Amino acid sequence: MYGILNYIAGYVSIEIEGEHALATVNALHADGYRFRALTPTDKGFSLRHSVFGADSFIARLDTMGISYSITGRGGFSFFVGRYIKRAGLFVGLLLALAIVYGSTRLVWDVRVECGGEFDEKEVLHSLKELGVYVGAEAAEVDVYRAEQTFLAENRMYSDIAINMQGTVAMVQLRLSSGGEHADSDSAPSDIVASEAGVVRKITATKGEPAVAAGDTVAKGDLLISGAVTGKYGAVYLHPAKGSVVATVFRDFTVVIPLEGTKKQPTGRSETKTAYTVLGKEIALFSAEETSFPVADLTVQSEKLMAFGMALPIVKETLTYSEYKEIPVTLTEQEARERALAAFHGYLERETVGRVVETETDFYLNKELNSLILTATATLETEIGINVPITPQGAAKESALTEVKKGAVKNQSSLQPHNINICRSDR
Repeated sequence: MYGILNYIAGYVSIEIEGEHALATVNALHADGYRFRALTPTDKGFSLRHSVFGADSFIARLDTMGISYSITGRGGFSFFVGRYIKRAGLFVGLLLALAIVYGSTRLVWDVRVECGGEFDEKEVLHSLKELGVYVGAEAAEVDVYRAEQTFLAENRMYSDIAINMQGTVAMVQLRLSSGGEHADSDSAPSDIVASEAGVVRKITATKGEPAVAAGDTVAKGDLLISGAVTGKYGAVYLHPAKGSVVATVFRDFTVVIPLEGTKKQPTGRSETKTAYTVLGKEIALFSAEETSFPVADLTVQSEKLMAFGMALPIVKETLTYSEYKEIPVTLTEQEARERALAAFHGYLERETVGRVVETETDFYLNKELNSLILTATATLETEIGINVPITPQGAAKESALTEVKKGAVKNQSSLQPHNINICRSDR
């Protein structure tokens, strides 16, 4: 996109000369100057800089005492100005200025990379909830908060890096291997419990353990401290790293109605097309809804491209498949089988870690005319999450860690912390 804007606004071609040309280019890039088409030449390197800021760029070269030459000018504004003189240049510059100012303030694209299999739609949905989405104000994206919250809410990933590159949010993910809990940067942090459990194994690769195997911990308890006390009593802050595997208990309830309906496809379908620009849906037709009374919906999304670059426009093809609902009555045995399938399916999809054992019970609710399954699952899973620490709390925390090291923990028995209501699809 920057190349397109550069062409519309117009650009200046500059050749930087001398044996230190590459070092000069790197220094200019570190200073925040944006340029493109960097090409080695016999004398050094040539590049293109937008007419916006070109004077400042050239002044910087003069200040650095660098030998350079202006080898040309190009772009839409210069092309138009060649024919209609100043008026064309003025209009072209105004147009370019409006496009640059308006479009570079927003996120045009969110690109996700991961070294393994992952659900891109689910990741994009989670990022949108955290303020990272197409159409968001780029300057308003809180990268640190988004990274930390994403890791806390998505345990299958051990690391995330969000880099704002102009109008593109580059997201790099690392899948969790069930081992060390990784932090996304070098900021001082502790590892605390994301839920209650009984610690089975703790490995601290950086920081000091605050608990031991066999200890019972509550949600939010300190597990590995990033505040390390030195030989002479000084407290040093580090990003805590390590793994804490614990036994946790979770309760589930599955409700299966004995009477209901099921879907029977009619074989009819219809297709609609919708466009989303900068995250906003554009209504192009007077009737966007399906004509079917009830239908299943499948959506295929396609990003539109121009000049090899992704535009902030998504084309969505919506396919509606009609069905009708027919009545169905289940026996108690059929309801049991459906309840167990829903329960085990949920464990398979949604839980991270090893299922140690499950306890299930069934009963009929005459008022609801439903079979109800209640279950408790015992899991062994990673419970450590990183939270930032501040120097003000480091001394207090270090003292607390020392107390915990010598303490004998005998907390009250754990209560199931997480109740999930699973209803089978009818």
